[in-house]
Amino acid sequence: GYSEEELKRFSIRDLLAEESLKDGSAHFKKTIETGVAMSDLWHTCKDGSKRCFTVSAVKHSETRILSFIKDITSRKKMEDLLTEKNHEIATQNEEYMVINYELKEAKGKAEESDKLKSIFLTNLSHELRTPLNGILGFSQLITGTDDKQQIMDFAKIINKSGTQLFTIIEDLFIVSSILSGNITRKIKNIQLSDL
Repeated sequence: GYSEEELKRFSIRDLLAEESLKDGSAHFKKTIETGVAMSDLWHTCKDGSKRCFTVSAVKHSETRILSFIKDITSRKKMEDLLTEKNHEIATQNEEYMVINYELKEAKGKAEESDKLKSIFLTNLSHELRTPLNGILGFSQLITGTDDKQQIMDFAKIINKSGTQLFTIIEDLFIVSSILSGNITRKIKNIQLSDL
């Protein structure tokens, strides 16, 4: 540090670090006006390093101020570190909140997708049962009759039900292929009157 002789040659402004010049001026102004002041001020040491001190000043007379100085550099550095860590934690917390929101959105979409799949499977089950009932029912009826016309009518119903079932299964494969990306869609303008 500075010797007593060196300190006598300096003004307070010479010893204050740049970041404490404004606060230091306010501190000494308050001491002169009110008779007492206490501030945390950064000082520049002889080797160029900076230290923080709590400066308690009391106006002793019109020309003298009595100051008590306590080195709080370690505490200030710890406070700065805590402030920095708090900021990092707050930033991380915000990131986690965004991730949490996105996960909730994804969960909601997945639940909706599951619900739609369940509805789809319920409808598909009904669509498949209708032609299957026709095939199974009329194939049993054929075995119980000798009437050729009735057998022909039943065979037509079985054939129609089989065709319906085949169309449903084929449509199901096409939808599955589209969803899995194996089939690409082609979009083009058409004239309905041409159909």
